[in-house]
Amino acid sequence: MANRVATLVRNANIEGIGWRRGNLVKSRNGRFKPGFMMYNGRECAAPNGSYQIRHYGTDGKAVYTSVGDDLDKAEAALNRLLDTMQLNVLNTKLGVKLPEPEKAKKTLAQYKETFLVKYAVDEKEK
Repeated sequence: MANRVATLVRNANIEGIGWRRGNLVKSRNGRFKPGFMMYNGRECAAPNGSYQIRHYGTDGKAVYTSVGDDLDKAEAALNRLLDTMQLNVLNTKLGVKLPEPEKAKKTLAQYKETFLVKYAVDEKEK
């Protein structure tokens, strides 16, 4: 990830216009209004749509990740992504290299067993 900027946007079908992305609308209490978005500088009702997280990749292009239609889950996913981005930046600054998680290695006998189960071949019939 190229930077630490990520925002939550709404991708919705606006009546008479079509599918568009827009920023979320904040209410007076500081929370986002569910089902509304800003489009061309005005607030639009957008009940048919989903939330997406927008961030920019290493090539500078916008990357959109759909996170569903639940606002609370979308905000939680955004916070997780921002925390992960911040952790990556701090690890880079400190020179910490995290080990890659090891994949569980299968033995030849395990591959044989899965093959026999999949194709229902009995060992006695060989």
